[in-house]
Amino acid sequence: MKTRLAVYLGIELVLAVAIGGGVCLLRRDEVNARRAWQGNPTAEAKAELERQRAITQGQQFKLMAALFGLMALPTALLIVRASQPREPEAAKTL
Repeated sequence: MKTRLAVYLGIELVLAVAIGGGVCLLRRDEVNARRAWQGNPTAEAKAELERQRAITQGQQFKLMAALFGLMALPTALLIVRASQPREPEAAKTL
């Protein structure tokens, strides 16, 4: 059970990272910071751009975590349920 669960969760983690990493998150603040840095490449503009990039990356990681959670929870529940021993039919009729 543990091996099968680990394999499925590993596959789902890879899928969540692939899907979440492939999504392009364009935030208006980051776009504005990039334009400001390209128009006036100063240290302050570069620092603001890096700050906005960090915020965008944080949101992207949250998206990946949400995708993984949405895929992993049902899988874990199904595998745990399937691995539980079943009652024999004769015991149910008593």
